[in-house]
Amino acid sequence: YELRGAAAKTGGYRIDLTEYRNLTKKVGGATKFNNLDVAQAINAGATLGIKKDEMKHIIPAAANLAQAFNSDVVPSLEMIKMHMNSYGLAGKDAQKVTDMIAITAKNTAADLPRLAEGFKYVGASGKALDVPLETVYAMLGKMNDNGLIGSTAGTGLNQMFESMKDFKKRDKLEQLIGKVTDEKGNLQDMTSILERLKGVTDKMGNADKAGVLKSIFGVQGGRAVNTLL
Repeated sequence: YELRGAAAKTGGYRIDLTEYRNLTKKVGGATKFNNLDVAQAINAGATLGIKKDEMKHIIPAAANLAQAFNSDVVPSLEMIKMHMNSYGLAGKDAQKVTDMIAITAKNTAADLPRLAEGFKYVGASGKALDVPLETVYAMLGKMNDNGLIGSTAGTGLNQMFESMKDFKKRDKLEQLIGKVTDEKGNLQDMTSILERLKGVTDKMGNADKAGVLKSIFGVQGGRAVNTLL
């Protein structure tokens, strides 16, 4: 039933159904998940708009991620797809995305649910500024390590990115650390910007530092930036 539903959604009923059956057996045999688990994930993927040719990349990646973190396949699949959509990535990039997610979740307090919840609020704004996906993950991870958990990390980081787009707020930042955009108006490397900001604010008293960050990035954004310095 699950695979028939998926094949109907992706359009090439007979061919797709055969390929989904083969994929189900392959992933089910290589992971702890049974064939029904995999079939449900394939159907969920089709509902999310994943094409047949992308399934062979995304389903194994989702199953491996779920197995590594004792999660279910469908939530892992939804997480991967959300991140890929935000950054305009193709199915072949699924393993790269899951590797970055796994490293962040393993090495920081941002477990899969926290990382998914945070990214939901910041993915689009990160992409708009061309902040590399791995940088966004690293920032969310560090913020979770410092007590800004899940959606709080995501909303704070989003406010930070949005402040970078605001001419007046960016001007305040540049008065402190110099230009943060290149000659074409593109944001410079985020890690470099934070390092320069740290160099300036480390010389301030704690109240002055907090006040400066709040004036540039807002309340939530200021707290977010403070955890990254």
